Amino acid sequence: MSGTKNSAARHSMDRYALIYYTLLTLAIFLPLFRPGYILTLDTIWAPHRNYLADHILSNAIGGQTPFLALLQFLELILPSWATQKIILFSAFLMSGISAHISAPSKSVHGKYFSGTLYAINPFIYTRFLAGHLYLLLAYAFVPLAIRSFSDFLEDRTKWKRALLWTTIVGILDMHVLLTVFFIQLCIFVFAVYDKKEERKNIIKSTVHLGLVYLAVNMFWILPVFSSVFQGSSFLGQISTPDLSAFTASGTISGNILLSNAMMYGFWRGGYEYPFHFAPKWIFVLLFTAILFLAVHGFLYNTKKPLHKGLVLSAMISLVLAGGISYPYFAPIFEYLFDHLFIFKGMRDSQKFVGVLVLAYSFLGSLGVDELLNGFRNSKRIELASKNKQKICSIALAVLIIAVPLVYSFTIFNGFHGQIEPKDYPPEWYDVNDLLNNDTEDFDVLFFPWHLYMSFSWSDRRIANPAGIFFEKPTMIGENAEVGNIQTQSSKPTQHYVGYLLEHKNEINNFGELIVPLNVRYLVLAKDVDYYQYDFLYDQSDLELVMENEELVVFKNLHNTSRVREVNSLIEIKNWAELVELSKTVDINEHGYLITSADTEGIEMDAIDTSEKELNYTKVSPFKYHLHDSAEYILFTSPDHDQNGWVIDSGKSLDSAGLTSIFTTSDNIAGSRDIYYEPFNTYIIGAFISILMTAIILLHRYRRSILQS
Repeated sequence: MSGTKNSAARHSMDRYALIYYTLLTLAIFLPLFRPGYILTLDTIWAPHRNYLADHILSNAIGGQTPFLALLQFLELILPSWATQKIILFSAFLMSGISAHISAPSKSVHGKYFSGTLYAINPFIYTRFLAGHLYLLLAYAFVPLAIRSFSDFLEDRTKWKRALLWTTIVGILDMHVLLTVFFIQLCIFVFAVYDKKEERKNIIKSTVHLGLVYLAVNMFWILPVFSSVFQGSSFLGQISTPDLSAFTASGTISGNILLSNAMMYGFWRGGYEYPFHFAPKWIFVLLFTAILFLAVHGFLYNTKKPLHKGLVLSAMISLVLAGGISYPYFAPIFEYLFDHLFIFKGMRDSQKFVGVLVLAYSFLGSLGVDELLNGFRNSKRIELASKNKQKICSIALAVLIIAVPLVYSFTIFNGFHGQIEPKDYPPEWYDVNDLLNNDTEDFDVLFFPWHLYMSFSWSDRRIANPAGIFFEKPTMIGENAEVGNIQTQSSKPTQHYVGYLLEHKNEINNFGELIVPLNVRYLVLAKDVDYYQYDFLYDQSDLELVMENEELVVFKNLHNTSRVREVNSLIEIKNWAELVELSKTVDINEHGYLITSADTEGIEMDAIDTSEKELNYTKVSPFKYHLHDSAEYILFTSPDHDQNGWVIDSGKSLDSAGLTSIFTTSDNIAGSRDIYYEPFNTYIIGAFISILMTAIILLHRYRRSILQS
């Protein structure tokens, strides 16, 4: 029973801790609680989102489906903006509580220092301003995942807690999960090395835990590896230029190593830091105090694998955080990037600084213990009265805990006024109503063609929110335009629209050319370089149907349909050939194959130009039921990525990529289904995960019955 009580004590808080971390988080978020959305570089929010469908159709890397299901539920009972505030508030609150509970400190003062530093630091500050929501949420659970794994290595019966917290980290963010595995590996190495008599049992139990983790997390592991092997994963689009574009920066005096060590170094600039308002030496001194506590704490507590593992992982992470910036270590980073596929997700190398923050927090809590113990045992203090001893000890503890607060003071008051809630202009809601009034199944094309841009109402550069704001499927530019990287999208539809924009002055039938994309409406925002889209007014097949202070809406005069029948296919070499062809024939009366396609057994007939819409029903975002059949069926997916869409058991021909082309040589009559095949991997993975979780819960229930 004593072991159980000690374990419970390690993972509990004193009665004031929750109040303290709530007040601390309120000091950050209070100005942000009024209605409106928090829109940052990578975090955009909007009402009426289908989180799960968007995640699955985008082939997103990560296991966020349980979290997205929770979001979907919350937005059934709360306004969307309120849900966002709750999630963001929870990320900071949980960071402090998690580190407080998990800190190896034996004193309450050390735990408060650990929780304060972990919740208030430059790393979490810049990541919030950059909008890295999933990273922040996963970061909040890292202390629990690391401490519970360390406890598991000491007592192998405590595997369930390690499984739980590591699973939660994996659900929220893959990048953070990779750093957690790395820290756990370092702790594991020291545990195996130090405990020679238990070595076999430790290895065996850890392998068992790993296998159980794989089984429980198949709901995301199976889809991720399926997309990786099929070449449709976003990781496959990351290449060497990313290393230069997203490498750490020298925030502190141009020194990348020092910047990373001080928990700065984020690649993107433009944020307000404390040293912009006070001499830099003050913050160097404050960081020296934090570093001193961490080093001091470790030097007096060098025996535990947890402490040694944290030091080793922190030292390696400091090297890796520099990416390719350090000449001596760049080859190591490049080798990992080229040969370890999952490492491509760490192109933003400064994410490794999160490991340093954890090490400073945990080891610093031990340093607080040692410092306070030394203070209490000093001769002057021993001669003082007990009341004076207590007052002096508390004063010193408060002073120490205040160090992180001063070190990152720009995080308070709504991130020093850099963030304020914003709602979308009324004009955006008016256009959304216009689109919704058209009940047909069509798509929308949004200009300007940028993934990131500034709007007159956003006051900052943000990810283009049109794709999630408008309730009709809306196609936006996926061109990141970061450094030397223009776009990393592998979608032919993206490159097709890009080509049309490059040759806009040669085109007067833009409406016809976007029919294969099922685009019935074009929406142009009057922001950034919108004047470059004046050519839309000159198109013969576009009609201006609405204009307000913010947006212009054009309607395509051609008929559009998500599913169409054609009786002829034409081979093309490139987009130029398709555009040229549109000057003499109606290109939407044909399907198009790329020249390299295997056309054996397919009749290439450009004379029969009959074309018609097919009768279909949308069963779900992943399935369309056809009530008719045809020889050649053209299908435009709502996400404008044809990969993964099949008809019954038949895959699409090697089309030009604007539409999927399905063919049945025997022209079977009757209804058929077009569905998104990767969805099956989510179903299978979820079934395995639920089954394994049920087995674990049943095992725990039976064990509790036997013990009682």
